[in-house]
Amino acid sequence: MEPGELLAQGMEFARKGDQKQARELIAKAVKVDPSLKQGWWALAHLLDDQDRRIYCVKQVLKLDPADEQALEKLAELQGAPLPGEPAPHVPPPADSQEPPSPRVSRGRNRYIFIAIVVVGVVLV
Repeated sequence: MEPGELLAQGMEFARKGDQKQARELIAKAVKVDPSLKQGWWALAHLLDDQDRRIYCVKQVLKLDPADEQALEKLAELQGAPLPGEPAPHVPPPADSQEPPSPRVSRGRNRYIFIAIVVVGVVLV
């Protein structure tokens, strides 16, 4: 059977909800014809394993490096923010949010108190 026929049958099984049969037929299609971009793209959406999905999208990009959908899908699968999408907010480490140590404040207050006492003693 020709790769195009395998792909068409696989896509029909996918439309009917038979993901397993769809994956098998489309995998055969890309094995026979590794340049079948639509087959790799379909597998990237049908497979459950994240690493295999990434591999399939990379195959699409080998065939068409400018494919914007594939570039976006790869970024999505790898967890990177999409172009134009703000990066997720990451709060600063908790220790940088702590108030200054009370010892620092007390030490400064102690010097002010001593200065006032000395001035008071000198004046009396």
